[in-house]
Amino acid sequence: MGLVVLVVIAIIVILGALQFAKERDFSSAIEEFRRDPTNSEKKQRLIRAGRGRSEDNSASEVLSIITESEDALRAREAKKGKFVSELKTLSDLHDKGVLNDEEFERAKARLIP
Repeated sequence: MGLVVLVVIAIIVILGALQFAKERDFSSAIEEFRRDPTNSEKKQRLIRAGRGRSEDNSASEVLSIITESEDALRAREAKKGKFVSELKTLSDLHDKGVLNDEEFERAKARLIP
């Protein structure tokens, strides 16, 4: 009887350690993906790490992380595109003489945070 209890305890400890390792791997995959959401290998690692978890909501959590990161990336790209477009417009107005040097510099300073 004592041996059976020890075996059960050992199995529980091993399963707990495996679960801890899976959670640590999932957390690491999340951090790596958020640093570089355009990297498809990191995205796949995140998906694999999510599948390795025993949580019922893993798939929705992974999808949420991917969607948030992709949305943030699109927003940054749109903001960058808008900034470039506005700066080009100011430059064109300056080149055509519509804005003098001082007006151009003030307008440019408002664009640059």
